[in-house]
Amino acid sequence: MPNYEKTRSFIRMSHPEIPRPGDDRCRYGDAHFCESWPGIYPSKCKIGIMGWLLSCRQAYVEGIGVLYRTNTIHMSGQTLILNLPQLLLPQRLSAITSLEIVCPLMLYGAEVGAIPEVVLSKTYLSVLASNLPSLTRLYLALKAKGSNARPVDMQSAFKILDEFVLETSLTEFTVSHSHTVFTPLYNAVRNEIAAQHRHQYKTIPEIWRNADGSYILPIYGPNTEPFYKQVETSWPKPPRVGHRTVGADVVGDGYWLVEGEVDNYTPCRFSTVYL
Repeated sequence: MPNYEKTRSFIRMSHPEIPRPGDDRCRYGDAHFCESWPGIYPSKCKIGIMGWLLSCRQAYVEGIGVLYRTNTIHMSGQTLILNLPQLLLPQRLSAITSLEIVCPLMLYGAEVGAIPEVVLSKTYLSVLASNLPSLTRLYLALKAKGSNARPVDMQSAFKILDEFVLETSLTEFTVSHSHTVFTPLYNAVRNEIAAQHRHQYKTIPEIWRNADGSYILPIYGPNTEPFYKQVETSWPKPPRVGHRTVGADVVGDGYWLVEGEVDNYTPCRFSTVYL
């Protein structure tokens, strides 16, 4: 019997140009027969979402709700985020369920450690809590800027995040940090858990933080499993205590802490629509 996984992988590598069901080509505006249409390229074929919404009243009525309700909206920039109520209609804001935002995190400190300035983060989260009643999924990318002093004392930032998660009804909440901020934090949590259990577990670099300040780390699966199964975690869903985890005994209201791929870069963990 043929090995389906190997066959599928071979086809993927041999024919990368063939789209698969998971390849969302709509956002790139593929137009295979563009040369057959009259007009000027690219606007004659690649109309984009705005072109579709403006094509006729019916397209707008049917499409505008789908745009905001079923996509992850990506936002960055203080002008946009701090003025959301003035820029988007209330019915559009209330339709947003999934959001990905970038927030600069200024660091201060010259030598040993750095302290984050959290006023902007707190303001961002306040705007979201006040204006997005249907929000259930949030990816917050904190981009460290300023001081190069390490490690960073994130307790003031965690206090704001803990309060936010208790005040909202999020089912998925992820906070990413720049590499140089996340790595010392992850090492500190891993060492603390190892000291508590008197055992150094082979953990995966993702951290679940409960709002009470306790932590849970996912651990590798058995070596008998394929590697992709060994490193499989519940992210972005909350972890399950005892299922390849170590740390706190209870999963409460909380959020994932993950690493940005490199400093000043925001990994897009969801399929996104950019505003």
